[in-house]
Amino acid sequence: MLSHTNEETCLSGSIFEVRLLISEIQEARKISSVFRQAQIIPHIYEEFSEFYRDSVQAEGPSLCIIDVKKMSQGMIKLKGLPGVKNESLHLVFYYSDDSLPLLYSTYEMFNFGLIRKSEDYGGQIKSVLRRYNLYRYQDHQIKILNDEMLDTKSVNQKTFALLEEQKEKNYYQDRLFQICEEFEREKSNISFFEALEDVFMKVEEFVGFSYMELSTNGLKLLSPPSGNKKFHKLPALWLGQELHEGIEFFAQNMANQVALEVLGADVMCLTIKGRLTNPEALIFVKVDNEDFLNQFRWNNFEDYLSNVFAYFYAQKVQAPNQISNYLDGFLFLEKLDENRFYQNKSEKLYLVDVNLTDLSNLISKKSELRFYWKDFYLDFIRSLRIKYSSDFYYTTTNAKHLSFLVDREKSEIFLRSVKEFAKRFPYWKYFEDREFIFTKDVEVVVRSLPVSSLAYLSYINNAENVYSNMPLNNSSPVISTEVVQ
Repeated sequence: MLSHTNEETCLSGSIFEVRLLISEIQEARKISSVFRQAQIIPHIYEEFSEFYRDSVQAEGPSLCIIDVKKMSQGMIKLKGLPGVKNESLHLVFYYSDDSLPLLYSTYEMFNFGLIRKSEDYGGQIKSVLRRYNLYRYQDHQIKILNDEMLDTKSVNQKTFALLEEQKEKNYYQDRLFQICEEFEREKSNISFFEALEDVFMKVEEFVGFSYMELSTNGLKLLSPPSGNKKFHKLPALWLGQELHEGIEFFAQNMANQVALEVLGADVMCLTIKGRLTNPEALIFVKVDNEDFLNQFRWNNFEDYLSNVFAYFYAQKVQAPNQISNYLDGFLFLEKLDENRFYQNKSEKLYLVDVNLTDLSNLISKKSELRFYWKDFYLDFIRSLRIKYSSDFYYTTTNAKHLSFLVDREKSEIFLRSVKEFAKRFPYWKYFEDREFIFTKDVEVVVRSLPVSSLAYLSYINNAENVYSNMPLNNSSPVISTEVVQ
């Protein structure tokens, strides 16, 4: 029996609706009776044309269960519906044993699963609703994040408006505006710290800077590794207690003392606030003269940097669209061979593999150090999406490989983006003890591969030996990241 609960039938006050388009009216009534037990009355259609007309005219039902035998009528096809094209129409496909071959035509349409003809539909429908409600919940959370990003953008716009009004009053306010503009141009970076590095390198008045943030367990203040000439790495500070709500005042004082010892005089400390009660990062800036230190509008700059920090956080926490872009191993291999054996297909793909074998081996050897796999995986994919704005498919064959498929016309741009991204990605950040110094360089190999399941599996299974002897028409040089420390 399908129980009737608010969680199963609605989200954020929206009414749950179901529409059925099934060739066998008796089976449609069975499915309808399952929903009726939860006081949901589905609308049953007998003809595809009627369903098509109502779907075009209406805003769209919450859920549509479509018989694979009923996906077209004459020249009218289900995939031609605007709601199917933009994925706003939420589909579930019904099939029986004799219509099983027709499932192939559903693969390219966004859907929430399948319902097979059976005597009892309760379990299948409940499983579909779980997926559907999870999708609705995640969609709702993304909307909340988008609202937060709009609020952040509004604050930034107000800040810029204020700066423009006062721009002519003095040099220092005008200088602040110019630095903020540099940050706006660097928002395509994969992290707040990278944007900070790039901008501070360009600011002549900033002759040196340091950056500290809490370790993952909240026990230490740490300074990230950096190749920036102006950056000064500060020693790690043990705090004696776990800090879960940001950097408390006593820890800020400890960091200030160390920064003064390392950077010397004329240093300003900026506390960067985010979603926690206390600051989440500390930036120490050494300037070239005392006048700049005293007259520059540090308070406005600090507020602006906090907004930029919030922007990067909001970008980071948005989940990848697993439904439309992630492919499990078998589907990934299938797409490779579709591209190989059907040369006339409109979809021409390009395969790029990121080989993390060296990093994985290092993690295995250092079993006493915890590595945050989930955070690493999610941040890697999210950050690459930010760096490379176009779409791509991806899969995780194992912990040593992340593989990507992209439109062949964009292959050069994508390969260049992944190389640059893999070289600068902060792998150190996902070790619990970030002060751990690697004893060797960590190589992250980025290369293109033939679009073939055979070549791909050969490379994955024996990347160093088998693949080195295979002819590559679109190979690219191996790159190595800098030492992670």
